[in-house]
Amino acid sequence: MKLETPTSTVLYSIEETIKAYRRLSQQNISNIVPDITVDQALILIIIDREDKTQSEIADLVFKDYASMTRIIRLMIDKNY
Repeated sequence: MKLETPTSTVLYSIEETIKAYRRLSQQNISNIVPDITVDQALILIIIDREDKTQSEIADLVFKDYASMTRIIRLMIDKNY
């Protein structure tokens, strides 16, 4: 059985594409609000449009609950 190198797999290509998308998104967001991350922007959009719990928002943005808590604390510190 011949094994492919990690860089030639579909999963690697998907991960590479996601990272490129996040870099582009971050650049676009930073042009409008310099000190906000993609995740913070997504969370603010969700909070603005929907009445969700912290756990529900974490699930929507694919974050574990501890990460979500850290993101929210940073957003509070930045007065978002």
